[in-house]
Amino acid sequence: MPKRFINPSLADVTEDIAGAVPLEIIQKWITSNKTKKLHEDILKNYLVEGTVVASDSAGLSKLSEELDLLEVMKIVSHPKDLVYKYGSEIGGVGIGIWAADNTEMFYPKSVSPKLIYEKMQQVQKELENFSLHIGMAIHYGKFIKIGGGLFGDEADFVEDLAENHTEGGEIKLTKSFSKLLNDKHISNTI
Repeated sequence: MPKRFINPSLADVTEDIAGAVPLEIIQKWITSNKTKKLHEDILKNYLVEGTVVASDSAGLSKLSEELDLLEVMKIVSHPKDLVYKYGSEIGGVGIGIWAADNTEMFYPKSVSPKLIYEKMQQVQKELENFSLHIGMAIHYGKFIKIGGGLFGDEADFVEDLAENHTEGGEIKLTKSFSKLLNDKHISNTI
C-alpha cells in the first residue's frame, strides 16, 4: 500500500463559516462607549428570524482511516449536495462556507416548517444506504446574519446540537421548531 502524504481527516476541518464583518460595524463599536443599547442598535439591521437546519457527518473519522483524501472528499460532498438541493428547492439559503462535512441552511419564516421537515426527511431517506450518514438539528429562532454567517446564542445552539448531539440518520428538533410544526406524533424534540 502506498504511503499517504495527506491525512484524510483534514476533510473534517474546523472552518469559520462566515466572511468578513463589515467595517462600519467594527468602526461604530470601537469608537463608541460600548453600551448594551448601542450593541443592540448596531446589530438590529442584521437580525433575521426563521429556521436553521444544521448538519454534521457521522463516522467520518472511521472512513478517513480507510480511504484516501480524494475519496473522502467525494463521499462528504454527496450529503451536502442533497441538503442543498432539497433545501434550496423550498427557499433555503446556504450559510457560510461548506468547507468541511457540516452544512447550515437558513429558511425565512415564510417557509412552512412542515415542508422543511419533510425535505430533510427526504435527505435522510436518500442517505440510508450511503456510506456516510449525517445528523441534523432544526431550530426556529432569531439570528444575527453578518458576512454570510449566522451568529448569536441561537446560532451557536443549533450548530452545537448538530455537531455534538446527533447521530447519523437522525433529525433533532428544538422546542421552538416543534411548536411551529405542531405535530404530536414527532418525538425527537430537544
